[in-house]
Amino acid sequence: EDVIADEHEDTWSTDLEAIANLGANTVRLYNVDPQKDHSKFMNKAASLGLYVIVPLNGKDWGFLPAFPSPDCYTKEIEGYGNVGVNALSFAKQLVKQFSQFPNTLLFTVANELAQNDKNGF
Repeated sequence: EDVIADEHEDTWSTDLEAIANLGANTVRLYNVDPQKDHSKFMNKAASLGLYVIVPLNGKDWGFLPAFPSPDCYTKEIEGYGNVGVNALSFAKQLVKQFSQFPNTLLFTVANELAQNDKNGF
């Protein structure tokens, strides 16, 4: 679940204030859904002087099945579609949404990029 979506403002608003009050200047996000709005979160973070690190992987399209590279980027998987196309589309949607905010510090694909086996585990 995308806990920083605008619909969860009651949950994250006080969390952001606590993080800023601790003296932090950056928060890193996980499992962001590009289909949901995050304007309230980003504006609140900016008002508190917080920069945001946005992951380009997450949910279904951020996880690559365990096929040999570069095959995994062109594989068609039943119920998933084309792995490379879906992962790229997911990332592009996140960049489009979050690049409009001046407090977006960076986009990252890091060690959380999970490798699932062909059965999805």
